[in-house]
Amino acid sequence: MKNIELNLIIENNEEKITTNIFGTKDKNVIIYDDNGIETKVKILNKCIKITRKNIEYSIELDFKEKRKTTCTYLIFKENINIKLIVNTTKIEIEEKQINIEYELYNKNDKIGNYKYNINFREG
Repeated sequence: MKNIELNLIIENNEEKITTNIFGTKDKNVIIYDDNGIETKVKILNKCIKITRKNIEYSIELDFKEKRKTTCTYLIFKENINIKLIVNTTKIEIEEKQINIEYELYNKNDKIGNYKYNINFREG
């Protein structure tokens, strides 16, 4: 397991958030804590799985380029399980960088367009 430094850029319709944090990388898995949200990014062949979890919720997102996938958003306190649709429009996986562009839907209602960029290096 290697220690890495990450530069995260998350964009939606309304805002752009840039964060610099530290994490770990073990083969094809990146793990980091994003302000109390444990985040795991699993890099597979032409697809990415992202799990974000804290004491309030857990969300699992599957990204497969040019495909729609069903994902799970669990809210623990209310015991609510929401199925979301992710339409991945673009995935770029490079040695030290991941770029994902996607649309998120709740049933047929579009929540928004998103960009998720991860740049990392050993730190």
